[in-house]
Amino acid sequence: MDRLREGQGELKISHDLRSQNIIVTGGSGFVGSHVSEELVSCGADVTVLSRTPPSNSNVKHIPLDLRDADAARRVGNSCTGQFAAIVHCAAMDGNAKYKQENASEILESNVRIALNTFALCELVKVSKVVVISSAEVYRSGQNIPVVEADPFGSPVDFQNNGYLTSKIILEYLAAQYRILLGNRVVVVRPSNVYGPGDKLENGRLIPNVIHSCLNGLPIDIWGDGKQRRSFLHVDDLSRAIRCLIELEVCPDEVNISAAKDSVISDVVATIVRLTGTSSQIRLCPDLPSGHAVPKFDISRLSSLIDFEFRDLESGLIETVESFKSRMSAVSATNGVLRK
Repeated sequence: MDRLREGQGELKISHDLRSQNIIVTGGSGFVGSHVSEELVSCGADVTVLSRTPPSNSNVKHIPLDLRDADAARRVGNSCTGQFAAIVHCAAMDGNAKYKQENASEILESNVRIALNTFALCELVKVSKVVVISSAEVYRSGQNIPVVEADPFGSPVDFQNNGYLTSKIILEYLAAQYRILLGNRVVVVRPSNVYGPGDKLENGRLIPNVIHSCLNGLPIDIWGDGKQRRSFLHVDDLSRAIRCLIELEVCPDEVNISAAKDSVISDVVATIVRLTGTSSQIRLCPDLPSGHAVPKFDISRLSSLIDFEFRDLESGLIETVESFKSRMSAVSATNGVLRK
């Protein structure tokens, strides 16, 4: 069992999640669906706000496009006093190329989503709000490891990156609403999230490499392959978020990251070994390699929550197996349809 602690002692849990009503925005997405499952497993009653229905049948679903301010306000008015917490996972995302090509749309959508979510939080009057920011907000190339008080990137760092800009705006909004909501807003800054259930259309490295390996396709590594990333299993992120909701204290910002970072080319090599593929590996130095995220200092997280992060290889094994199962299910379905 995960322990919550203060110094060397255990930290008092003020929010027993059993039978508590919790909203998860974007609960049909990769991270949001795992957060929802974690909360349900602890006995919480979860309501997902999203455009598409969630796959988890154990949650309630309110169809909502959070870019629509009037619709968000109607939902907020109907939910006043019913919910203990809100976890904000909804956002447009993608790989570095997608972010570059859709910078304006991502910026506008994510800022609208953030504004409407905080307005909804104010109407619902919850005890705690957890919003998911990004490791990318930290200044590229600064000294490592970075702590929560380190400065954000300069405008030059995030020009033509609507996603990064939107996350910085999200953090400033969180600081403002922290005052309006009585210091009940926690910002989490996760490193690169991976795990079962990730979708290829999200454009993240690990699912795309696994897909290429399992289908015998060439593996394209954007950049020179030497860039370092700290990969965080989505279940570890979900457990950390659940613990932060349970805590009596309400920290302003918390880095959430695995203890070690990895070289991209090494991660690819591990996936190649685990899948036994003969796929060709190709370096693509002309394609964007993404924001250079430094290593995280997670001492604040460690002072609050005491649990072991999953090591990367065991997490990759689980993720590869989940992709194999999905491929088998699709093949079986296609076989039935052909008959």
